[in-house]
Amino acid sequence: GTGARVLDVGTGSGVLALAAALLGARFAYGVDIDPLTVPIARENAGVNGVPASRVRFEEGTLGLDALTFPEEGVDAYDVVVANLYAELHDLLAGEYAAHLVPGGDLILTGILTGKLELVRGALAREGFGDVRETVDGEWALVTARLPQ
Repeated sequence: GTGARVLDVGTGSGVLALAAALLGARFAYGVDIDPLTVPIARENAGVNGVPASRVRFEEGTLGLDALTFPEEGVDAYDVVVANLYAELHDLLAGEYAAHLVPGGDLILTGILTGKLELVRGALAREGFGDVRETVDGEWALVTARLPQ
């Protein structure tokens, strides 16, 4: 929504973070373990006219790096989007929760349907609720909410 702070994990070319900014997010932060994606994402931000005060891209992972920006008023995120495989969602579920505000939304993609049980278990373990699944062929998108 408008004014939301969005964290995009596994941002790649930055398309989701940029879409969030263009749709009115106050601040979107894209992080990716692949250093080759970061210049591409930054270039895409420039092409789309999204200023650095509203979108930022860095190489890194959750848990190892500070993902907050006090100068932008970002100490936590309203939405965390992560396009990673199920095993990483399982590993990072606690980090997702730690970076979300109470009542914040989690959107997970890149999940093979055969691995949904792993993701469901991770979300339950970390206290997420309102879990919904959308299946398209062998892939699934899962949304969940951190309780208020």
